[in-house]
Amino acid sequence: MTRGDVGIGLGVLLGTIVLGAMSFGLLAFVVNLVWAFVYNKMYTTKLLEAGYQTEDTPEITGRARSALGIT
Repeated sequence: MTRGDVGIGLGVLLGTIVLGAMSFGLLAFVVNLVWAFVYNKMYTTKLLEAGYQTEDTPEITGRARSALGIT
C-alpha cells in the first residue's frame, strides 16, 4: 500500500501547487479539504478489504461496509 500512496500523495501535492499558484491558495485549500475525505474513504476501504475489522457492534460495522460499498 505504501508505494501507491506515495505516488498519489505526490500527485495531490503537484495539483495543490499548480492550483494554489493560479488562485492565490484558495483552490489549494479546497482541493486538500476534499482530498482528505476522498483519501480517508480509499484507505478505510483498503483496510477492510484486506481483512481488518472495526471495533463496533455488528450493526454499525454492517452499515459502514454498506456505505463503503463492501460486501
